[in-house]
Amino acid sequence: MNRLCHFFLVSCAALSAAASGPSPTRAELEAAQGEVREIVADVLDDLRGGTLAYADAAEEVRIRASQVEKPAEEYLLLQGAFRLFMRAEEYPRAVDLLRHMRARDFPPEALASLAEQTLEPVPRGKPVAGLDALVSTLRDEIAHARKRKAERELDLGLDGRAPSGFPPGPEGTILDVAEGVRACVLERGGPRFNLFVKTPSAVGGIPALPQAGSTNGTLRAALDAACASGGWTRRVHGRALVFARASGRAGDRAGKIRSSGNAEETARKLRECRLGFVAFDASETLPEAAERLFLAVSDRAREGVDMVVFTPPDGKSPPLRTVRAADIALYDALGLLCDAAGYRFEIAGDWVVISSRR
Repeated sequence: MNRLCHFFLVSCAALSAAASGPSPTRAELEAAQGEVREIVADVLDDLRGGTLAYADAAEEVRIRASQVEKPAEEYLLLQGAFRLFMRAEEYPRAVDLLRHMRARDFPPEALASLAEQTLEPVPRGKPVAGLDALVSTLRDEIAHARKRKAERELDLGLDGRAPSGFPPGPEGTILDVAEGVRACVLERGGPRFNLFVKTPSAVGGIPALPQAGSTNGTLRAALDAACASGGWTRRVHGRALVFARASGRAGDRAGKIRSSGNAEETARKLRECRLGFVAFDASETLPEAAERLFLAVSDRAREGVDMVVFTPPDGKSPPLRTVRAADIALYDALGLLCDAAGYRFEIAGDWVVISSRR
């Protein structure tokens, strides 16, 4: 395949991996390659002969893309035209074309990948007519779509029926109920999700739930009943369940964090998960920053981590000192976060437990 054909026949992979709805499949893209070669043969000949400039070739290919009927041919032609506009440094026209492709409902994953590939050789700081901002918008759209998809999958898992005798009996905590729900969801083929729990400590521990009767309802109903009985709120965020509790109530009994799982494996995951940049400052408290950090990484690690943050009994936490770091492991980022507020963290099985040093 000659170098100019490469403009049109590179990559089906990003599009087919993200394909949904009317987007062409990988097989359709591969089948369209021969036809696309014929459609652009004369344009490539003129480019090779020097009788046609890259920008003019791009415009001609764009026009031909509007005349084909098959989405696979249209996509291959449009992405080729986009690459030619980029090669000609016609960045405003490239941006307009990328917006047109998005309006045609080609997946944002494929379009972001296409733009990033063509931006790679462009010198940093060179004006590109807002193409970098458009890529950022596409990446935000991708992240939002993935988050919504994960939430729908988790909602489906929570709609399954709770087993007999669920939730746990006396001395159980919201952690026990949440872990029980997760085990049921996984057992039935549902998605893995992670847990974040923020609570004022109760005599040095997590508040135990009142005695709760068993339920024959859904896992969601069991979880909601446990939250209501113990004064918890919960929300879904992507592949995470986030629990929070107001300041402790008189008579709260302390429950235990039952440390299932391998602490060494949890520490390994924390060290292997790297962050490009972290920043903490006085605009937020440690629990807020810990939740932000947790949510930022909850979708990245294959298994993820679970986290519980103990706040003082009155629920008030000190603001953070300003700390910034680049290219840092999650394990070290947690250490910086705790140091910035006089807290500490330890690993209890699968759980990262953050609490005050006082």
